Amino acid sequence: MNLIRRAVLRIQIRALEITIDGMTDCLEYVRDPETINKIIVAQINARNELRSYRREWFELKGQRSNSWRLAA
Repeated sequence: MNLIRRAVLRIQIRALEITIDGMTDCLEYVRDPETINKIIVAQINARNELRSYRREWFELKGQRSNSWRLAA
């Protein structure tokens, strides 16, 4: 069951990463300040959701979400 849940979380994480990237790309073409603000708020919400998915994924994987990782 953990394997299935981790796979679903990984797909959700990737989808949010793509969405956030698209929002960032979109900002350079938008000129309306109200629309820019809405996109920025949506980005903040998506990043918060992404953090919670990553935290859950790391917990299922058996790693602590607040541990430091060293580059090899």
